[in-house]
Amino acid sequence: MDNTTNGQRPTFLTVLCIISFLWAAYGLYQSAKSAFTDAPIRELEEARLQAEADMAELEGPALEMAGPMIESSLEMLQKSVDNAEPIGYTGLLQGVLTLLGVWMMWGLRKLGFWLYAGAGAIGLVSMVLFFGTSGAAMVALLVMGFLTILFIVLYAIHLKYMN
Repeated sequence: MDNTTNGQRPTFLTVLCIISFLWAAYGLYQSAKSAFTDAPIRELEEARLQAEADMAELEGPALEMAGPMIESSLEMLQKSVDNAEPIGYTGLLQGVLTLLGVWMMWGLRKLGFWLYAGAGAIGLVSMVLFFGTSGAAMVALLVMGFLTILFIVLYAIHLKYMN
């Protein structure tokens, strides 16, 4: 049920904003870790150890199938270490724009939609720039692209309630 009379925010828009706010806050936290700590290096080392253990357990067709995907994931993690600071700074920019956009849409301001959509575009373009086109990077891009476009469409449906 939408509370759309008297300029009130529809219930579904409220839910979208809360989900987006929480996701953006988490993204800001992760971006700050990437930009200002050695967390990406530690995560890469943990992933390498886990990958070695996983590959040791596999043999035959399972190794032939899973091996390239594990290698692709490690390649993507290595790129996240190599580009940790720019990824972190870009994520901080994206997170701030997302939060600002969501805050504005919470207040039923249409400009928030455009900030949110722009932040989503920054996120998708930066994924390609920083992670390349390996198999794991493309899977991550498809998932994030789908979610980004889904939320932009869901917000666009509510543009009629925004000024």
